[in-house]
Amino acid sequence: MSTETNELNAENAFGAETFTGEEEKDSIEKSILQAPMERTDNPFIRAEESEAYKKLEREYREYRTQKVLSRIDALFTGVEPLSDAREEMRKTVEESKGKAVVLPCLIPEAKRSLPPAVRIETLVDYPYASGGQKAVLTEIKAALQAKVEVAAAVNLASYASGNAKPAEKRLKVLKRLSSKKPITPMFLAGALGPEQAARLAATVKANGFRRVKLMIGAAGISRSADTVKIFHRALGNTCPVDVVGKVSTSADAETLFNAGADRIITTDYRTLSRQRLDGVNI
Repeated sequence: MSTETNELNAENAFGAETFTGEEEKDSIEKSILQAPMERTDNPFIRAEESEAYKKLEREYREYRTQKVLSRIDALFTGVEPLSDAREEMRKTVEESKGKAVVLPCLIPEAKRSLPPAVRIETLVDYPYASGGQKAVLTEIKAALQAKVEVAAAVNLASYASGNAKPAEKRLKVLKRLSSKKPITPMFLAGALGPEQAARLAATVKANGFRRVKLMIGAAGISRSADTVKIFHRALGNTCPVDVVGKVSTSADAETLFNAGADRIITTDYRTLSRQRLDGVNI
């Protein structure tokens, strides 16, 4: 048997794995951590070596936490007094290093309060998708003039009862308005059954949208995650799926990410960001 074959068999015997990209980086860092961890049982371990391990472990946890937070944005709804909302927005965006997601009424305040480099996105007709077409179009056009990113809710009441035409018409209008700046369609995650959700996802894909958002609403995390899976399966990586709503725990965040969510936009960013996030798999 050749030396090369022996080496291959030995490698397989120990369950060698191959990784790429982020998996490789995580695997290497875990291996670095594991070595000193195995030696902590040694009563003669030097104190400085133990401190070095603790520092490395803290750095690794921080790296994992920031990796999760980089895919979470804060949503500001303006329920607080304006002065409080202004301060909360500034502090949160500074902490998250992400974009500010606001309702249309807060666009002027966001542009005044935040540095020019901060990206601003607005959610039109959030959270109920119940506005009339004229009002929605007015807010979309105002947001586009303000040069912010736009996501607009699409009412699915008729779609759920078997009439897909109103929703499909709204999608075509959004696509037409997207000629200069992309507009993201947004749907209530719990509004449709699995077959209807799959059909809607196919319509989104056929219209060439670059991103889609699903609102949690009354559906809750579990049902929303099921809808995310359906959309992610239909759209793949060509049209990422965001989830919008109240996400407060690391377990809920992990459920949504594992279902295929690309980003989470939460009304409870401050609570979520203080959770133990280094163990969340994304």
